[in-house]
Amino acid sequence: TLSAVNDKKVATLVISEDYHQPGFRCAEHGLMISRQSGLCEDEVEEVSDLVDLAVGGVLRNGGEVEVIQENTTLKGAGAIGAYLRY
Repeated sequence: TLSAVNDKKVATLVISEDYHQPGFRCAEHGLMISRQSGLCEDEVEEVSDLVDLAVGGVLRNGGEVEVIQENTTLKGAGAIGAYLRY
């Protein structure tokens, strides 16, 4: 899901209420990543909540966000998902 947000492909972001995920953001490109990896070769900074950054990114790119309460299926699938533009 973060990859789709980074690529600006998300039409609707779906998240479980109260879901938060710490992670990292590339200081140079702004890419969000859930763990330090080779995805970004530049310096990364630790962030306390990738979900908040993802919500902001989707809204800035004209997408929508749906917050879902008490859905075990969504929580079982990682508590976050997306409907893509294409």
